[in-house]
Amino acid sequence: MPVRVLLVEDQPMIRQGIRRLMEQDGFQVVGETRDSAKAPLLAAELGADVVVLGLMRPLEDFLFVAREIRRNAPQAGVVLVAFEDYLADRAFQAGIRAYVLGTRVVEELPRAIRAVAAGDIYVSPGVSQKLAEVRLLATDRLPSDT
Repeated sequence: MPVRVLLVEDQPMIRQGIRRLMEQDGFQVVGETRDSAKAPLLAAELGADVVVLGLMRPLEDFLFVAREIRRNAPQAGVVLVAFEDYLADRAFQAGIRAYVLGTRVVEELPRAIRAVAAGDIYVSPGVSQKLAEVRLLATDRLPSDT
């Protein structure tokens, strides 16, 4: 049975390109929307296994939508496609399961979707470096045990 994917992206051309890529890779695109506010209910109604979410502005809207998808459709893993790498820490805290850089969509998005559908996480290589740096900076600010 193919992985069922919901696409959430406000740019029609990007959404169409991602849809074609997903269908070529054997995924079943069960729905798409440009309205991120509809994504949590659509994910539940359509029984999506994975939601591919384009980063939206403002950032707080994205974080809210990611949390709502996890709450309304707990079976659906969320894959974020973003051109920025500095958001990874907050995105994972909001419940996403994969972070794919927009410049690497063709190469990495199918892998990320498969990983999330299997219950794993996926992080674009450039993002993992940035995420490690953010975590290291956070631990450097902790009081020492001495």
